[in-house]
Amino acid sequence: MRIGRLVLGLVATLVVLVFADIPAPPAIDQGGVVNGASHMPASLAGGAIARGARFSLSGVRLGPVRPLRGSESEPPISLGAVSVRIAQGDTRVDAGLLLVSEARIEGWIPASAPVGAVQPAAADVDDRQGIGGANVVRALQALIDAKRRRDLSRYGAISNGGK
Repeated sequence: MRIGRLVLGLVATLVVLVFADIPAPPAIDQGGVVNGASHMPASLAGGAIARGARFSLSGVRLGPVRPLRGSESEPPISLGAVSVRIAQGDTRVDAGLLLVSEARIEGWIPASAPVGAVQPAAADVDDRQGIGGANVVRALQALIDAKRRRDLSRYGAISNGGK
């Protein structure tokens, strides 16, 4: 009789867990962290994101169903209980948010962001996270390949000679 009650108790617990309304955490699409200007993923040459530049995250459950916009001049670090943290090792920096929605976040990489391979994480009000990958560079000029740099220097657009 005790075994029957134990089995019944375990089944009841499993039924409760299966039908519990536990929301899934946010998830960033594979290749879903892109440069806001070129829309190139971090895995491609033009996909690095400069400090002070825009980025875009795509995924599911990233934010509210109804999109919210942040200030362009003073982007908030939290918008609609959503935040994006740029992490590299123990260094973490909050990104400014321009738009948050269920499937997309647009933001701004702060000047204090670490340079190199980073992990942007979109976090919701319960601090559940979806993590992506990106590459942050010091300046936008680093995104221009050597040939393009030479072409631009002919017209005076950049002054480093681009050898």
